Amino acid sequence: MISRDQVRTFEQLRQEAQDPDAVFEEVFRAVLKSLVSDLASMPYYVRERSVVNLFVFGHLVPKFQEKGLDIRQICIEEGMQKHQDSEKARHGRYADIVVWPHQMATLWRSCKPLAVIEWKNISCREKDGENPSGLRADHKKDIEFLERNADLISIGYAVLSDQRSMRVELECTRVSLKSSTRMPVLECSATYLKDECEKLQGPLKKIGAKKQACPICIPA
Repeated sequence: MISRDQVRTFEQLRQEAQDPDAVFEEVFRAVLKSLVSDLASMPYYVRERSVVNLFVFGHLVPKFQEKGLDIRQICIEEGMQKHQDSEKARHGRYADIVVWPHQMATLWRSCKPLAVIEWKNISCREKDGENPSGLRADHKKDIEFLERNADLISIGYAVLSDQRSMRVELECTRVSLKSSTRMPVLECSATYLKDECEKLQGPLKKIGAKKQACPICIPA
């Protein structure tokens, strides 16, 4: 096992003449692919925050540890700087995931994030349609926000996970100061078990009134 003293930061990689952006991009693409398979195993990650937590703790953190990268560079719901849209605009906003270039980096030290990831999730409870619950429009706003503030971050990613039609697919747009490019829809989309999806359909009150469905949590 790698000790805390042995883990490296992205700033250390830069000092070693490696490209921190390229290193993170390799890690990011790998964990997105593994996330799809994990999500498809069960459709119970309905809320965006649940998906983000699964991504970070189930995939990103283990990958950082595998690569010997300092996990203290990863933050959820972290403050970041943004350009003022108006005189009344707040100084900053919270990003879904921020990856810093070194440990002990924060907004209040005026550190520049290595990567900012904004996430929107269309759950399996959403009905098919061009713009379910405005989430596609919100995903577009995430892209626009990252483009407006591209000079304040190294790279940004706007991710949309779509879990409708009993399958899961990811869309991702990569934003940098140089350009904005849509990463290809990943070829690792997977199909849910029909019986599992059907358990989550119908009014929330009815779903909440069901008997304990988790085989692990069922009382003995």
